[in-house]
Amino acid sequence: AQLAAASSFGVIIPPATARRIADLESQLARSHSDLQVARDRQPSLASELRASATSHKAAQAEVDRLEATIERKPRRFRTLRDNYERRLK
Repeated sequence: AQLAAASSFGVIIPPATARRIADLESQLARSHSDLQVARDRQPSLASELRASATSHKAAQAEVDRLEATIERKPRRFRTLRDNYERRLK
């Protein structure tokens, strides 16, 4: 696009400069395409992140529940043992 505009005004562009401009225009087009893909993917990635966070919260709640259960078990066994020993006396 830049080359066409320059040549329409009669500007002479060296071949190396013309190649560089063409490369930059190509890179710009790819960048625009990549940006559009990223914008299109953002909502689904945000949704996945929310689902993952929810799943993590549920998993953490289960870990907390299991840890609390594990803490109670020794107390329960101690109580059972104490009661058993009292009955033996």
